[in-house]
Parts: sequence; C-alpha cells; structure tokens
Amino acid sequence: MLGLALFVASLVFVAHRALVPLAETDLFFHLKLGDLIFERHAIPFRNLFSFTYPDYPDPDLSWGFQVAVSWLFAHGGFPSIVLFKTALVVGASALMYRAARLAGASAGACAVATVLAINAADQRLVERPHLVTFLGIGVLSVLLEQVRRGRDGFLWLVPVLVVVWANFHAGVFLCILVLGCFGLERPSPRWLVVLALATVAT
Repeated sequence: MLGLALFVASLVFVAHRALVPLAETDLFFHLKLGDLIFERHAIPFRNLFSFTYPDYPDPDLSWGFQVAVSWLFAHGGFPSIVLFKTALVVGASALMYRAARLAGASAGACAVATVLAINAADQRLVERPHLVTFLGIGVLSVLLEQVRRGRDGFLWLVPVLVVVWANFHAGVFLCILVLGCFGLERPSPRWLVVLALATVAT
C-alpha cells in the first residue's frame, strides 16, 4: 500500500510541474506544419518558411507530433495541447518508475528519483516533439527490464516501438543506442535480429 501511495504521489507531483500554461513559441511552427499536412494530405519534406532557400530539402522527422497538436488545437484549443503535454510527461515518468521497480529499486528510491528527475527536466517540460522521446525511453526501459527478468518475447516489441517513435521525434536514435548497449551485456542471435530490425525501422 505504501508503494502505491508513493507511486501516485510522485505522479501527482509530476503532473503539478507539467500542467502549466503554454509558453513554448516553437509550438506554432509545429502547428502550422500539422495544419498543412492535414490540408495537403502529404508531408512537405521541403523548407516552406525560408525566403532565402524555400525549396531546400527538409526531412520532417516530427510529422506525427505536428498532426497530433494540429488535431488537438482544432478540437480543444491550447488547453488540449497542454493536457497532451502533461499526459506525455506523466506517462514517461510512470514508465521510468516502473522500470526502476522492475530493476529492484525500492518504492521510496523511485519516488525520490522521479521528483528529482522532473525538477532537473523543468525547462524541457514544454510542448515540443522531444516529449515523445521521453515516453519512448520509458517504454523501452520497461521492455528491457522485462527481458532481463527472462521474458525474452518482449524484445520483439522494440521494432514496433521504433516504427511509432520514429514518426514523432528524431530522438529515436537513442533507442538503437540503448538497445545496442543492452545487447553488449547479454549478446544473443535474437538481440542481433531485433537490433537490425529496429535500425531499419528507424
């Protein structure tokens, strides 16, 4: 019961830190691109906002986030985007808490680490695509801790995670890095196949 109370209390604190009025000007760039993707039913993949080189190739690695915030703004305005941001931050924190518990950390240590981490990340709790990378790292950490506990089947979920993650933020490269380091600890043919699939998915 104490463990559950600490888990809930730490997530309430995280939500309190994340649920603040929107103050991220970069969001408007993502909103505009999301609107254009909806309007054209295509990702531009070129620079639309430069007067010096307007047709320069510009691979859009965050189109999924842009479509999401465009849809949210159309249906709920800025408050819905703030709630979306808060949900991503709380979700990422909950997943990291769970991963730490699976790794053997006590509930008290996990609660303290969650509070310290969210305070350290304070300037990054803004409405930008990197929040999806926070969430992706959380999912990856839980999957790898399950593998450490002998549930090797969870490893096959990593390429699926990468396919989704890669359409929201370029930070997906961290998945390959972490997965590579994980495999050095316990190399296996299965890990090599999953690493190859995840790399292709990236």
